[in-house]
This record gives sequence, C-alpha cells and structure tokens, in this order.
Amino acid sequence: MLEDHAEDIGVVERNRDLQAPPLVWSLVFGFTAGESRSLADFRRSYNSTADNTLCPSGFYQRLTPTLAEYLRDLVEEFTFKTFCDWIRHELEEELRRRWKIKANEVGVPASQATAAG
Repeated sequence: MLEDHAEDIGVVERNRDLQAPPLVWSLVFGFTAGESRSLADFRRSYNSTADNTLCPSGFYQRLTPTLAEYLRDLVEEFTFKTFCDWIRHELEEELRRRWKIKANEVGVPASQATAAG
C-alpha cells in the first residue's frame, strides 16, 4: 500500500532513490520519537533505514506538497481503517454482551445471515 500509493500520486518513481516505506517509518518511529527534530535528523533517520542513502539536496528536494498530500492520505486511510475495525469490534462485543449473539464478519447476527443468504 505504501509504495503503490506513493507511485500513484508521484511521490516516488519505480526503482528510484526515494523509498516510501523507509520514509514513512523514519518519520513515524525515528524522527518524531527523537530528541532533536530537524530536517537533517529526519534525513539521517531515513538514510539509516533505506537501502539507498540520499545526499542532503537529494532528500530536501523531495519534501514537496505532493509528499504532504501522500502523508495526509496515509493518515486518513489509517484512521478510517482503524475506526472501521474498532466499530465492528465494539458492535460485536455489544451484541455478545447484551444478547449473547455471535456476529459474523460484517456485524450481522449469524442466525440472521443464514436466513438472508
């Protein structure tokens, strides 16, 4: 997902220097968790996780509005999927707790799913 979407919107090109997964992981787990948060630290964090390192100018020229759009898309996708998983889990738990009904994958009581299908 990380690589495909990055290629789709033009953040990275196939088989180029910038790699989407190390960029995201270094931003989420390296750069934001560190004590100092400069762009140089972000580049060093990326270079420590990527297969190919980038020089400062090569790295900084990739910090574009398209990259910001890509990161926003990832947050929205993660938030939506997390919410969907959470709400399904909560619905199933509520059904089990209140009515002791086992739900299928889409939150429909199993007894109703077989009757409808």
